[in-house]
Amino acid sequence: MPSLGTRSRPGSTTRPSACSGPARAFAEGIETHEFGDFPIRIYAREKAVADCFKYRTTVGLDTAVEALRRYRDQGRVNVDALLRAARACRVEKVMRPYLEATL
Repeated sequence: MPSLGTRSRPGSTTRPSACSGPARAFAEGIETHEFGDFPIRIYAREKAVADCFKYRTTVGLDTAVEALRRYRDQGRVNVDALLRAARACRVEKVMRPYLEATL
């Protein structure tokens, strides 16, 4: 006889979630661009940089710093949007020293 709690109930509506963390971090920074007749949703540059810092243990801190440098070198720097994305990804305190030194 199986112990209680090891089997799911028939008709259970619990589904695994593909998104970890707060939904705000997932939805923050999505832009919609038109390619032909199709709307394409992509992440903003600021969100991509913040994600590099969020996943710095996976991609490496050098990759995150390089992403910040390339963001700066493109010339269209929006510090407010960058800090807003960092707050949404909960990496503002980690990212701020690199941001101050780089920009």
